[in-house]
Amino acid sequence: KVHRIESFYLATIPFTLNDSKDVDYANYFQKHPDLDEPELYVRCVKGKKAEKVFRDLCSDINKELSNLEL
Repeated sequence: KVHRIESFYLATIPFTLNDSKDVDYANYFQKHPDLDEPELYVRCVKGKKAEKVFRDLCSDINKELSNLEL
């Protein structure tokens, strides 16, 4: 199943999605910076839900960032 998450503004998110065994393909793109909304495209392997995989990734990133000392 293919899910598209539109209006995705965090272009700096690392694309560790492609390193996940649950993800078949992930890509971030934006056609025109002023005219088009950025989009994160995620295609998961059979039996996995893109939304859950993405939320888990965001949770992991949040944990990493909360440990930063400035």
